[in-house]
Amino acid sequence: MKRDPGPFPFPAIARPARHVAALTSVVVVFLAQRAAGTIVDEGGLFLLLSTAVLGSAWFAGTGSALAVTVLGAVLGSLVAGTARSPSVHA
Repeated sequence: MKRDPGPFPFPAIARPARHVAALTSVVVVFLAQRAAGTIVDEGGLFLLLSTAVLGSAWFAGTGSALAVTVLGAVLGSLVAGTARSPSVHA
């Protein structure tokens, strides 16, 4: 008899641990971009943040993906608010 895996692929990991891991992934992406200097521009940051949101939706579920989206938008606006470049408008 097979068990139904549920709405996400990691049912054995506790819900708070999945949410913390998802939120931490966005913070790590943001801090890595800040430490990288000119290697990752604003457009690259938004691509990395969207990949983190996608991974969070897969790993932790819809509620966590929504929280990660809001956190990514807030952190991304901090960077985009300081300097306007064509990649931000794209």
